[in-house]
Amino acid sequence: MAMRDAIPSVRIWTRELYTHLYKGTNWVHLNIEAQKELDTLLWLIHFCNGAPFTDPVHEDEVWIDSSEVGWGLTFKDKMTAKGQFPARVIGTSSTYRELYGLWSALKDDAVRTRIGGKTLRLNMDSNCSIRNLIKGGGPVRELVKMIKRIWVECNEIKTKLTPRWQRRNKPMMQEADDLSKTGMRWKVKASFQQKFRQQLG
Repeated sequence: MAMRDAIPSVRIWTRELYTHLYKGTNWVHLNIEAQKELDTLLWLIHFCNGAPFTDPVHEDEVWIDSSEVGWGLTFKDKMTAKGQFPARVIGTSSTYRELYGLWSALKDDAVRTRIGGKTLRLNMDSNCSIRNLIKGGGPVRELVKMIKRIWVECNEIKTKLTPRWQRRNKPMMQEADDLSKTGMRWKVKASFQQKFRQQLG
């Protein structure tokens, strides 16, 4: 599997296989996820020509950030996009929210139209998210699944991402952070509304 360095997508789709190989036994039982990865790996071997060994030329650049409740994105020409997280994502780890925000942005129609078919410089202030994107995941399976979902979206619109860590206080990162916090909607419980009315008459 040394070819994972030549074909970036192999790195993403062989996490479970590596887990089994590192057990050090002659025979291993592959779970369903590992079997799926093996099928994908064989497909990549037969139909992919690998990746260039030189740094890509970036056709566009984007900054994206996630807050507790949503995500925000801005391009270098100030085009922006934003969205809110479903309730099940709120309260999850910051890395999961960062990756979920990226996945959500890749599903946004305006963003897809803008970046489709391009090599994109992706700026994020989450070092853990950047490492997961570069390595194709890590020991946390939920993050690996999210990386795969991101890869599928990019593959569908023929977009290549080059992740790069950026400091949070950079102007473009700050703008993305501000966007991730705008438009927040909080639902007040009916019991609290009733108590509030009683106290104020």
